Amino acid sequence: MNSNSYDVLCQKIRKMPDWKAAALCAASADKVTPIVVGLGLPSTLRLVEKCLEFVWASVVHSVAHEEGTRLTSLLESTPEWECDDPSYLPFVVTMALDFVRFALWAATSVSANEQAERALSLLLEVAESFDTSITQFPDDRTVKSLGVQLHRSEQSSQDRLVGTIESASVPSADLVATLRQEAKGIAELFGKTLPIYCYYYVQG
Repeated sequence: MNSNSYDVLCQKIRKMPDWKAAALCAASADKVTPIVVGLGLPSTLRLVEKCLEFVWASVVHSVAHEEGTRLTSLLESTPEWECDDPSYLPFVVTMALDFVRFALWAATSVSANEQAERALSLLLEVAESFDTSITQFPDDRTVKSLGVQLHRSEQSSQDRLVGTIESASVPSADLVATLRQEAKGIAELFGKTLPIYCYYYVQG
């Protein structure tokens, strides 16, 4: 995806109603959930799952904004959220939690389109950092067996997600299922490459 293509994507996002922007954010958060699964505390994972249930529910029907605010407060109180030192591995979980907060904000109509743009842009950066870790891993056989190019895969996934959401006239459970299935494909790539990324991260 070149800069022009990404600009076109952002223009489409800016025209979306809040529920569509929230769906994009939720899908982005779903994609990085394996980071929380692999590195986060069990209590943090349970909270993330609850937050995502709330956001996905907001796509289909109205939700209480007060609950979104409460969940955001809980998210910002997790031990991982307090890790602001990038030299520590829990900081990677903090990075993943950012996407959950984008989704919570979008679900409660806090600049939903802006949150979606931020989520997609940051996710490309995260995917690129994972790719970098793969290229620097010392075991060539492992790298070849993975055959993963996360940045490219994420670019294609974003195009598909925006296209699917843009063409939807009304929110529905079927639409949510389709979006979550798309997100699952990228989540599996993150999960597959997370051990290599962690190795690269602690070496750095």
